[in-house]
Amino acid sequence: MKVIIIMFGMLLVIALLVFYLLYLVIKSIPKSARYIEIAGYAILVISLIWTGIVNTTEDISKGSEYINLNEKLNQLWYFNGDLRDFAQDKNADDLANDYFERSKYWQVNYLNGQSVHEQEGIAKKINYALFGLSSLFVLAGRLEDLINKKPTSQPTSRSTNQDRFKRRVRRYRKRTNLNRINKVKKRNKG
Repeated sequence: MKVIIIMFGMLLVIALLVFYLLYLVIKSIPKSARYIEIAGYAILVISLIWTGIVNTTEDISKGSEYINLNEKLNQLWYFNGDLRDFAQDKNADDLANDYFERSKYWQVNYLNGQSVHEQEGIAKKINYALFGLSSLFVLAGRLEDLINKKPTSQPTSRSTNQDRFKRRVRRYRKRTNLNRINKVKKRNKG
């Protein structure tokens, strides 16, 4: 557990250093923020494509495990047959030779499976690194916008609602003004 915590701490320090370097670049050249953000999105697209490669290596690894398991089961069945032959012939030399021959296949299958698992592990680590870098680049690119953005003084929704209410009241009073209504009545009578 301590190793994982130490590795996480090291990765965090490296990520913060990269982020700080990107921040310094953006601070010295403000227009570079957009390019850094675009680079982050490009790395994100690459990492999404790389995820397909990771999935392919996982499928190959699983297929390799199934093939390895099948070969080992075949070797066990062959050895079981050799034991049956030994029970009939009582020839220990033949049984020992078959055992050594079968154990060679056992080790070869194990070594072939290990290289596939190593490839899968490397592909996953590259995938994690790409996602982390893309996140850092996009974050650094957006940080410049957040730092330089000036807060705008917009009226609150409450004052807008009050203004709307006042306009409605004025229109209502204009429509229901008694003097105006009386003038209209006099005009219609006369």
